[in-house]
Amino acid sequence: DGRGVRMRACLSAPRVPRTARRLQSSPPRTTARTRARAMAAEPERRFVTDFFPTFVGGDEGRPGDRPLDDARVRSATEDALLILNYHLPSVTPHVWGLVHARRCVCADGGANRLYDELPTLLAARDARDVHDDDFDAFASAVRDAHVPRAIVGDLDSVRPEVLAFYQNRGCETVDLSHDQDTTDLHKAVTWLERQDEKRNRRRRILVTGALGGRFDHEMSHLSCLHAFSELEIVLVGRTSTARLIPKGLTTIVCDTNAEGPTCGLFPLLGPATVSTTGLRWNLHGQTLTFGTLISTSNRIECAEETEGTEALRTDDAARVE
Repeated sequence: DGRGVRMRACLSAPRVPRTARRLQSSPPRTTARTRARAMAAEPERRFVTDFFPTFVGGDEGRPGDRPLDDARVRSATEDALLILNYHLPSVTPHVWGLVHARRCVCADGGANRLYDELPTLLAARDARDVHDDDFDAFASAVRDAHVPRAIVGDLDSVRPEVLAFYQNRGCETVDLSHDQDTTDLHKAVTWLERQDEKRNRRRRILVTGALGGRFDHEMSHLSCLHAFSELEIVLVGRTSTARLIPKGLTTIVCDTNAEGPTCGLFPLLGPATVSTTGLRWNLHGQTLTFGTLISTSNRIECAEETEGTEALRTDDAARVE
């Protein structure tokens, strides 16, 4: 019906609306009553993906001007945008609009991507016919209006002229080159976490440019999800999103106009026992393990309930392109 779809993790199986999908995580070989008691003492954790643009109207299949009001359930969580050094997905301008500039951070060479690619993405989003002789002025205005709060990392990838441009406009520079044991993503998330601790808050972190590049980089990004499993982090690429589904109660709200219909569940840290509803091919207490069974090329349909241990979930996000 074009509305957002909700996935929620819980240990019991109450009746839920048709637009809800429930996801539950629990350790194997325990009774439902034991799991329910354990979950009752834990706060609900919500991973909400409501940052994709949804439009109605327009001509010839092009996006219209009015967002679909009921297309998604907005999260009450403050968001932070973290830009990595890989091609920005087309959704980046929309995410920037949801995240105040003071909550945008570039991880080292991510500043180059923001400087080089955001003007082109904005021109494409707004269907602007910017001629070559006018594009420089347009790009300059875009860059002046989109200054990140900080550039964090080794600072060995950001170009000197890009670094100077943002510094001259008040952007903070955080040189962590003394730490050669962690990636720029890890450094930037650590910095954001410490900023939040000072203000007694916790923000969801949307990481653009996190998927679609070198495989070793993608694997390090997935490792980072586990290193910061207590945080809400969503990896965003040009055609996919990925997030960690921890043990416990998790709610995921999807905008089906922009995400899916394909999705998957992967057990990265060992076997995960999972039950689902709301997928085309549901799991009923099966154990996901690499080398035997994983849930790939599955499809989001309606209400879902999932029970299992910690897993990684991915979505097809191709329709935002």
